[in-house]
Amino acid sequence: SDALDGYLAKKFGWCTGLGKRYDQFTDWGFGVAFMYTIIGWEGFTSNNFPLTLIIGAYLCARALVPTADTNSFARTKTVLQFTGGVIILGSHVLEWLLLQHAGYLIVWVSIIWTWWSFKRYLQDALRNWRA
Repeated sequence: SDALDGYLAKKFGWCTGLGKRYDQFTDWGFGVAFMYTIIGWEGFTSNNFPLTLIIGAYLCARALVPTADTNSFARTKTVLQFTGGVIILGSHVLEWLLLQHAGYLIVWVSIIWTWWSFKRYLQDALRNWRA
């Protein structure tokens, strides 16, 4: 629904400042809920603990630049992390360890986009600060 919502808002000119911010906060809340659920299910493991730190640091840094528009790296990162999170949760329901590893691989790959997205937000923040 998130992608459909964004598509419709852009297609019909329904974009608002509130909608952009609300979308960012719901994505942030959803990510926190995903990590909470996975850690609640697994406890801290060598797979999820580093990811929790990295993604948590990104979310905190992103909260410091709330006025920056979402960039393409951030959208790709979100899709990868959402997909990986759903696969990880599904692996627990189905009890398929290989599926769990595939989900974690997708989330680990998303860290590349997390870094690029973070750099872009940092550049935007510095540009806005200097202006």
